[in-house]
Amino acid sequence: MPTKLLEILGRYRPLIEDWEGWLAALENPAPTYARLNTLKGSESEICDLMSRSGLHLVPTLVPTCYELRDCDHPGHLPMYFQGLFHSQDLTSAVPSWFLNPAAGEMVLDLCAAPGSKTSHLAQLMENQGLIIANEIQTHRLKSLVANLERLGVTNAAITRYAGQDFPLRIQFDRILVDAPCSGEGTLRAREARRYDSAPRLHERLANVQGRLLVRALKLLRPGGTLIYSTCTYAPEENEEVVDGFLRQGGVQIEEVSCPLPHHPGITTWNDKTYSSEVTKCLRFYPSEVNSTGFFIAQFRKTGDL
Repeated sequence: MPTKLLEILGRYRPLIEDWEGWLAALENPAPTYARLNTLKGSESEICDLMSRSGLHLVPTLVPTCYELRDCDHPGHLPMYFQGLFHSQDLTSAVPSWFLNPAAGEMVLDLCAAPGSKTSHLAQLMENQGLIIANEIQTHRLKSLVANLERLGVTNAAITRYAGQDFPLRIQFDRILVDAPCSGEGTLRAREARRYDSAPRLHERLANVQGRLLVRALKLLRPGGTLIYSTCTYAPEENEEVVDGFLRQGGVQIEEVSCPLPHHPGITTWNDKTYSSEVTKCLRFYPSEVNSTGFFIAQFRKTGDL
């Protein structure tokens, strides 16, 4: 394990029960996962086509998501360009799955690029209703547009606003805030060199994340569902953000059932204590789900903010 990575992630040792197993998981490359795109055909048809092409698909506990064995470059396959599948980390598919939008609903993906979750939402909605795919970063819009086109998404409109300032013109049935984060959950040993552990990084990101949630709540209709997710282990960006959000009122956190191995949110970190409600959040670790480390919280709007 590289010294730099140990220094970055060593702060989480008190959170990880199987520390040695967790470190061992980080030493190995992440598996390749494929989400079959049912906008282009049925799951069984796509699965059969890929299998007959010599690809080894292993089902997972997330619907339409498979581990793609012995395939290091899925983006080079003709079936990828045809939009029959999308390469996506397994845990990355869980927020859209939890949001569970219905055909005909109004949905907002507040931080949409590169479009993995937006296209998943469209798939769940069967291209019916409307998704607003919002992305402020110009350099990320190209991948968002390309993925939505390749995957046959026709019910999405792209906007470019700072998420925390998204216009308060309409309300949505469901909102996904897959927030910009420190990305520690994506780190494996060979990728540690690209990580910037600048001082106060978590604090700066938490400020943005909290503002995104506050805006999302204003944009959500009463009774609507909001999902908050990150791919980091940092409690400052996870439980602490959720705790602050709950204290503002007008929202309740929901307990959700997930078949993937996970841990509840933590209630203490360093010298801080969080509401017991944050135990309803879900933490995913690579040593138990061989994918990206992830954090997810699901909310219901209770007020008229």
